[in-house]
Amino acid sequence: MRKITSLVSLWFGVACGLVVASAAIAAETGTLKKIRDANEINLGYRESSIPFSYLDDQQRPVGYSIDLCLRVVEAIKSELKLPNLQTK
Repeated sequence: MRKITSLVSLWFGVACGLVVASAAIAAETGTLKKIRDANEINLGYRESSIPFSYLDDQQRPVGYSIDLCLRVVEAIKSELKLPNLQTK
């Protein structure tokens, strides 16, 4: 019984290690890799979706969606360690 328990523990440890390794690999491919390589992130918005996104008096995008997107951009800057990431 003890041998089975240690074998299950070993397989569980290997599975956890594979999950962590695949997450690390995924972080360096796809969208985050494109953002890192270009050193920029592009945000899209609709000009007439009040209160989610619209243009203010100075023609700058504002609204709930814009605020949420800017928070995500800050998290990406932190995750990728790119404080000078350009937002377009």
